[in-house]
Amino acid sequence: RESEVDVEENTYFGVPYGPDGSARFLADAYAEDNKEVSDYYKQEKQLKIATLFCVSMAVVFLCLDIMILCHTGFRRNVKRLNLGGVALTALRLGVVVFIGTVWIYFTNPELLAVIGLGCVLTQICIRGVGTII
Repeated sequence: RESEVDVEENTYFGVPYGPDGSARFLADAYAEDNKEVSDYYKQEKQLKIATLFCVSMAVVFLCLDIMILCHTGFRRNVKRLNLGGVALTALRLGVVVFIGTVWIYFTNPELLAVIGLGCVLTQICIRGVGTII
């Protein structure tokens, strides 16, 4: 087959190189010839991207909450802890946990973007309600 000849000709010390000169490793080296490997590689890549996106959003939300706590002062925030304040704090923590674990259930990038936008808007609404309470 032509593809086998191309891979053998484009090898340097046993490492296959693509037409653009970049090294091709593992599934990527055989993705053009094998559809199953290509689909697996795509799913694996989507899972890694979903994990990075969701965990990064959770870290940003957590750091934002810590920054707000440090900026306004711990004592002032403890004084605001009535029933509404506890509920809002639990809701904020729930949003952080939700966005941090949503990659387990969804890997579709478009869906993750919509969920991320929803979480950002939820955080903004919670922050707005928190200033009123």
